[in-house]
Amino acid sequence: MKLTVVLALMVFSLSAQARPAAKAVNYRCDDGVEFTMAFSGAADNFATAQLTIAGRKPQTLRSQRAASGAHYANARYAYDEWHGEIRLTDLKTKSAAQCTAQ
Repeated sequence: MKLTVVLALMVFSLSAQARPAAKAVNYRCDDGVEFTMAFSGAADNFATAQLTIAGRKPQTLRSQRAASGAHYANARYAYDEWHGEIRLTDLKTKSAAQCTAQ
């Protein structure tokens, strides 16, 4: 029993160490909105990102197929990056802003 517990703890510890932390990037948009995107680690191929806009509920965006660049979206927001150009779109209001990393 003790050996099983020790092995389980070792596996848990190793798997926790193997997972890279999310990569967080801060942005400022031309409309004054500031937000952070925390991209999940390479272990899951950057499949999700946490969008945090000041004063609003954090949103989880999923990586979507893109012909080129990166595209993350959920039912409310879309984040697009192509050749260093960043665009954040509020799908509810249909407003979009150009943004730059800080």
